[in-house]
Amino acid sequence: MHEVGLSRALVAELVATCSRIGIVRLRSAVVDVGALTTYKPEPLRHYFAFLTQDVPLLRDASIDVRIVPATLVCATCNEQQVFAPTIEACTRCRSSSLRLEGGSRVTLKEITGETHV
Repeated sequence: MHEVGLSRALVAELVATCSRIGIVRLRSAVVDVGALTTYKPEPLRHYFAFLTQDVPLLRDASIDVRIVPATLVCATCNEQQVFAPTIEACTRCRSSSLRLEGGSRVTLKEITGETHV
């Protein structure tokens, strides 16, 4: 259900961004969602479609939700691997000194639209 709030914030951000750069009709938006967040792509798409049906600027725009994985980086050898809760050591050097990077943000990455109708 958190997707409703995120969808509302996304709609507000898209309206503001389009207005600022002169887009009068949005065609598509790409949103990166971190794998460690609780957000799921399908509910985001659903609520986005519902919330934009009465917003002429955004009506009929598509949204591409991409899941961005979290990465574990070894402090010893800099090996990077996709995070999994079961990983306890670096796959290359076996060090347990790992830091978690990424996977926790939601980012509007790209928009495509028309500057005149």
